[in-house]
Amino acid sequence: MGWGGHVYVCDGYQDSTHFHFNWGWGGAYNGYYYIDNLTPGGININGGQGAIFNIYPDTTKFEFPDFNTIDEVLKNNVGSFEDGSANLNYLPASQKRWLIQPDSSEVTNILLEFTFLDTETDVDVIRIYDGTSAEAPLLAVVSGNNFPVSFCSSGTALFITFDSDHQNQFQGFHANYYGYRLPFCESFPVLTDPAGVLEDGSRYHPYTNNTNCEWLVAPELSPVDSIAQLALHFYQFDLADGDTLFMYDGESAQAALLGKFTGSTHPNDLITSGNKLFLNFITDSAATGQGWRLGWDYILPEYCNDTLYYSVTIDTLSDGSGEKNYTENTDCYFLIEVAGADDITITFTDFEVEPDYDYLKIYDPSNVNQPLDKFSGFTLPQAKTYPGNQLLLHFHSDSRDNFRGWQLVYQASPTNIPERDNEFTIYPNPVSDYLFIDYPNQNSSNIYYRIYHPNGNIMDSGQAGSHIDLSTFAPGIYYLFIVLDQTIVTKKILKL
Repeated sequence: MGWGGHVYVCDGYQDSTHFHFNWGWGGAYNGYYYIDNLTPGGININGGQGAIFNIYPDTTKFEFPDFNTIDEVLKNNVGSFEDGSANLNYLPASQKRWLIQPDSSEVTNILLEFTFLDTETDVDVIRIYDGTSAEAPLLAVVSGNNFPVSFCSSGTALFITFDSDHQNQFQGFHANYYGYRLPFCESFPVLTDPAGVLEDGSRYHPYTNNTNCEWLVAPELSPVDSIAQLALHFYQFDLADGDTLFMYDGESAQAALLGKFTGSTHPNDLITSGNKLFLNFITDSAATGQGWRLGWDYILPEYCNDTLYYSVTIDTLSDGSGEKNYTENTDCYFLIEVAGADDITITFTDFEVEPDYDYLKIYDPSNVNQPLDKFSGFTLPQAKTYPGNQLLLHFHSDSRDNFRGWQLVYQASPTNIPERDNEFTIYPNPVSDYLFIDYPNQNSSNIYYRIYHPNGNIMDSGQAGSHIDLSTFAPGIYYLFIVLDQTIVTKKILKL
């Protein structure tokens, strides 16, 4: 190095900033230094440097130390091991043994994952045994340079051997192990978030063997909001042969099978037919993979769309949401056209929409530029009769603040049809179980009935007989509509 030069050795490091130097002065000032502040004993050695990297013995002329003679027992929950040759090829006739057996009582199984592999294929092999010795069941024989999938023990120990012959040495291998408590995944009774992410539970590690986990995705926005369907998208999917994710289009494994998936190909996006999804992830005792991760999002129902047409003398109309809140960005039209009617009476049974921004407008279809009425807010509108045999209703909601909605009953008054209210008698009223109907001089085969809840829902309907069974109805007020030809007779019923 010339006059005044000095040779020293950097033989280790503590982290990315502290490097260990041997100055060659009988141990004086040896220690950790910043690479840009080399001042042992106050001597500045920061300038005029040169370096020789990766110095190690010539194994063709010198005998390299035998690094394969010591068997290891690995007792930590997490750790790693390798063939021992560092940046050299492993020795010929290597025989190495490792027992992985964590001390922790929390560990029920061990996951083994190779991070590097380079051995002579089918000759210099690594054997993995599911137990404490080579007498345990053989899980796998590994060699070559293709990274194998991970392996899982069935218990709390793995025994690993590495044996090489006298020819063709390579760089060896490195592996990590993780002690864990079976299983990685946890079965949840129900997942109710309207949108979320679900995975097998292994996170950044391969999933475990002998897994059988179930999940039910049944999201809710709130007690008054509804979800019609679920949209599903896979972010990750890598399963070994024999491991399967089953997805059912409903709330249990008895529902229709939406799909069953294995391998490493991402499944396509899926949409359920309803608002529930049941998943079952099952793995065998062989190889594992990186696992799966999917997301779900909700799809709101379309309670009403386009234009609905009504031509009967009496019927019920609503925003369609039933006991749920209506959805945002709704524009629905209802056209009532009853042939021969003189007028149409609208009676609201429920009304709750966002004031000013959400509304129900009523038009004469011959003049849609000027509404006859506009209803909004939380006050139940009064019944109102509109002349003519046609009405057009338009319901609009904006993008926020949805409420219960509205329901109404319309009844058209036809011309030249006599009133027949006195031709029907019902009893008893109030009623507990059976409501009897008397039809003097009428053929009951031509008579039909509907029973309405005050909120406008149809509770029962059909061809009228001598009686109607109301035993399952909750106590309260109901409306009975009896239909004969174009005549509608309305009776109020009190159910006890």
